[in-house]
Amino acid sequence: MLAAVHIALDGLSGHPDSPASIQHIHDLLDRVEAQLRRLSRELRPTILDDLGLGPALQWMGQRTAERTGLPIAVDVATLPRLTGVVETAAYRITQEAVTNAVRHARASMLAITAGISGGWLNITIRDNGAGFDAAATLARRGDRGLGLLGMQERVDALGGTLQITSQQDAGTCLMIRLPIDGTP
Repeated sequence: MLAAVHIALDGLSGHPDSPASIQHIHDLLDRVEAQLRRLSRELRPTILDDLGLGPALQWMGQRTAERTGLPIAVDVATLPRLTGVVETAAYRITQEAVTNAVRHARASMLAITAGISGGWLNITIRDNGAGFDAAATLARRGDRGLGLLGMQERVDALGGTLQITSQQDAGTCLMIRLPIDGTP
């Protein structure tokens, strides 16, 4: 669709009485395309399929730190390859948690750790930001963010657990446990 709009604008720009704003529209469309490509890469980066969850989490941390200026420490030790379902869910849950921290926490640091223990993938995302009343937020129906709801649904679908601890002005810690075989 974006290519079709570009072509239509090119047809208009060849006319002697075409407005100068057509170039501005072209520039805006180029920016939209770049944003869509970036979002597409970040939703499911090829590194997740090619190299696995560990390298994908490191890549996410690095890209997010570069984009936001927030220092992000990533410790994934030596994660083995897991089932695609587990790797995808773990990546998306972590991505949502990191996005929430960047948008809402006003943190000066963020840390992601991941490892395997006793048949479980354990991921911790911790920040030193503003914190929030986790119990009250999770108890609200319909009013809590779709991000938290989506994380909980992904965890539940795999038979895992999501624990959120947070205090005002003391940061937030999310602990995710997913069975490594991906079966509830």
